[in-house]
Formats: sequence, C-alpha cells, structure tokens
Amino acid sequence: MKRFFFIICVHVLFCTVADAQINMQDSTVQVMAYWNIGDKYDYSYHHKVYTVENGDTVVAREYTSPFSIEVVDSTANSYTLELRSQGSQYEVMDETTKMMSEIENPAGRNMLFRIKTNEYGTYQGIENMAQCMDTLNVVLEQMEETYRKKIRETMTEQQADEALGKMKQILQSMRSEQLLLAAVKPYLRLFSFHGYYYPIDMETSSNMKAETFYSPGAPIDYTSTVWTDGVDPETSYAYFGWENVYDSDQLIQAYLKYIGKTLLDGKELSDSPERPYVFVKDNTWIAVHTDTGITTRVSYVKESGQGKKQNIEEEEIEMLFDEDE
Repeated sequence: MKRFFFIICVHVLFCTVADAQINMQDSTVQVMAYWNIGDKYDYSYHHKVYTVENGDTVVAREYTSPFSIEVVDSTANSYTLELRSQGSQYEVMDETTKMMSEIENPAGRNMLFRIKTNEYGTYQGIENMAQCMDTLNVVLEQMEETYRKKIRETMTEQQADEALGKMKQILQSMRSEQLLLAAVKPYLRLFSFHGYYYPIDMETSSNMKAETFYSPGAPIDYTSTVWTDGVDPETSYAYFGWENVYDSDQLIQAYLKYIGKTLLDGKELSDSPERPYVFVKDNTWIAVHTDTGITTRVSYVKESGQGKKQNIEEEEIEMLFDEDE
C-alpha cells in the first residue's frame, strides 16, 4: 500500500474545494466516490506471465477471472464494497501451476472480500480478513495433499521425507496476511487515485521504501513517478499513470535470504559478482469516470530482465458494459 500513501502525501496540498470533477479553469481533476447502495459493476481480470529470450516467447501461466464489485453499505464517512468472483478460466497450465495461481489469485477461488473505503472512495482495508485467511488455508491444505501424493509416487522414501519437509516449510510461510494482501493488490488498484484533487499537468517523483513478500520488515528502495495522463471534460474521464523502478540488488539479496531460510535451513547465499545486470520496474495506467468515481480500466505491466532474458507480468482489469449501453 506504499504507493497509495505516496499519492496521498504528494497531493494533499491539492485537496481544495472545486465545483466540477474536471475543472479546466483551475486545471485540476477530482476523483471522488459518488456511489449508492446496490450499485454493482462487473469486471474481467486477465493475468499473464511470460518470458522473452532470443526472440522466443514462452508463456508460464495465463488466466482470466470475471468478478463484480457491489456497494453493500454506505454511511456519512464510509462505503463497504463486496468483491466476488465467478471462478477462473485457466490456459496452458498444468495442475501444479494452476494451484499456485489459485494462491496468487484468491478471487479465483470464489473468495469474498469486504472492502472498506472512506466517504471519498479511498481504500481503508479489508473487513473480513479472518474469513479470507480461512479460505487461503484450505487452498494450501489442498496443495499439500496433492504434492504429498506426487512426491511419494516419484521419490525414494528418504528423498520424499526431505522434500515433504521443505514443502511444509514453504507452505507454512505462505500462511500470512501479507501474502493475501499481495494477492488482492491488483483489485485494489481500482481505488488508487480516489479522494483527492490533482493538477491536470501533474508529474512528480519521489524516492520510496516498500516491503516485499521476500523481505518482510526490511523495506527496499524504489523510485516512484506519478502523472496525469490526460483528461476529457466531454466524457468526464481522467487518466493516470505511475512507474516504479526498484533497487534490483536489494531485491536479489532479499530473495536469496528468503530461499536460504525456507529451503536451505538458514544457509546464507551469496550473489555472484559475474551476474548480469538486473532491472525491475512496473508501470500502471488507470481510467476513472470522474462523475461517478468509478474506475473502468487498469493496466499493469511488470518487467524484469537479466542478460538476454526478460520476464514480463501483465494484468488487465476492464469493466464489462452491457451491449445496449
């Protein structure tokens, strides 16, 4: 959630009263929630991970998850939204990869998230985190049972015992609210810019720190740039973008430490001085209908590269409109 706090800190100075959501006279755009109980919006979430090396593209996993967001409660200073999924459609994945994707995409398990925002639509938290954790634990138990059978069938007894011990360590590390929040993060991007006014020609950068799944309690450095990508007063749409560029050396150190702790009984792993340079960055683009405060599209691309190999993760959220609209 660090990027949300960055946006709040940078633009709190622009939170002044204006009459219109897009005000060309004072060159500002407002993103506020104008929701009613019973409002319901249907979306499609598409996720794809692939590598590109020497001109060849290999897809590691790909799936689509239809979901809906409904306003179920409203007070003078808050909204409660329910995020529901209709399951996931998987492409080009074996059963093991599919199960890993179900952890990565908990909404694909028909999990219900109750999301709380303030009166402006700014994300505040997940109300039913305990219930969501129970569902995540069920998924992990199913994974453990599936892996146990496969390991016993393909390894000697001694090898199987060692492998099962490591597997149990890994799955235990996944039983965390941090992992669940990371998994639901793509959906929370729908609320990234709510609650504030922004200059129409905004572009600002800041040096930030953020924890990762591999580095809990040890934030890594990154540079975040946020900008207004255009406004259309006739359609009441505003477009925003941001880019994060991460300290790849810190990311690799955190990853090596995590692997050593979870897989190698605490052994310290050292980085190779001959390793090719690694870069890690992500870009996000968001479209918001400012008259209603509804985000209709989110595009996210994360890129990392080492040598001639490039890893790409793409996430796309699109609102589904009725044909007669």
